[in-house]
Amino acid sequence: MVKKFESARAESVEKAALDLYGKGKSIRAISDQIGASRSYVHRLLMRRRTEELTAMVSRRRVAHGNEPLAPGNAISMGAISFHNRRYVN
Repeated sequence: MVKKFESARAESVEKAALDLYGKGKSIRAISDQIGASRSYVHRLLMRRRTEELTAMVSRRRVAHGNEPLAPGNAISMGAISFHNRRYVN
C-alpha cells in the first residue's frame, strides 16, 4: 500500500531526509528513522540532486555569458554528463 503524506508532512519528511543524508546516514537508516519507504527517500534525494545539478549548470552558463559555447567547453561537457546521468536510470 502506498503511503501518501499531506503537504506539510511531506515537506517535513523531505527536510528531515536531506538533513540526515547530509550527516552521512544511509537511505535505509533515513527511511527507518522518518517512517517513509526507502524508494520514497531515494526519489526525494535524487530529485534534489537533479535540481542542484541543473542549477549548477545554469549558473555556470550564465556566468560565461550567452554566447554559443565552443565544442569541448567544460560547461558543455558538464551539461552533457548531467543529461546522460539524468536518463540512465
